Amino acid sequence: PRDLKYIDGKLYYGDTKIDLIYRRIVTVEFIEKANEIPDLIQAYKDGTVCVIGSLRSQIMHNKIIFKILHDEETLEFLSEEERKLVKNHIPTTDEFGGHERKFERVLKNKDSYIIKPIDSYASQGVHAGRDYSQEEWEEILREAWNKDYLFQEFIDPFTRPFVQFEDGELRVWDFKLNIGVYMYNGKFAGAYTRISRENIIFGREGYFSIPSMLVKPKAL
Repeated sequence: PRDLKYIDGKLYYGDTKIDLIYRRIVTVEFIEKANEIPDLIQAYKDGTVCVIGSLRSQIMHNKIIFKILHDEETLEFLSEEERKLVKNHIPTTDEFGGHERKFERVLKNKDSYIIKPIDSYASQGVHAGRDYSQEEWEEILREAWNKDYLFQEFIDPFTRPFVQFEDGELRVWDFKLNIGVYMYNGKFAGAYTRISRENIIFGREGYFSIPSMLVKPKAL
C-alpha cells in the first residue's frame, strides 16, 4: 500500500489502476501508519476505491461496543426483543478503571472475569482470571488498571470432542468452541468456528480454525 499513487482521482500501483482493496491490516495499525499511505487514505475518503473491510467496521471491532450495548441510554431505544438478546447473549462488560470498587470486584472474583484491551486483536493482552493464582491475577490487574482495558463476565464455552495428532498419535480431546457469525446485507452468510483446549479461544498459538458444516438428516 505504500507504493500506491493517487493520480487524477484514480488509485494506481505502477501502471495498474486499482479498483478494489481487500483490507487485512487492523484499524489501529492502519491509523498508526497513516502517514505512510496518504494516497490510499485520500482515495478511500474520496470513495474512488472500494475497500473490503471498511474502516466503519471499527465500530463493531472495538470491544467498547459490548459495554455500550448494556448502557441504559442504549437499552432505552432498543426493542424488547433486542434488550432480551443483549441480556441473554452479551456478557456483562465495563471499563476497567475509575472507581476502586471495580478493581476489588474483579480481584476478589477472579474466576468470574476476563480482562482485555478495548482495541486490540489476536487475543493480545487478554487474560482469564481462572488461569492465574490470586497473586498473579492481582499483578495483571494492577498493570491493566486505568489503561484502556475492559473487564467482562467470563462465559464457559460449550465443549465438543475433537481428534488431534499429538506426538504422532491420534487422540481425542474436549475442545472449547467459539462460533462467529458472518452477516451480509442483514442475512446469515456463514460461520467462523475456532476451537481450543484453553480458556482463551484465540491467539497466536494453541487454537485451530475448523470448517463449519451444516448436516441435514437424510430422508429414508
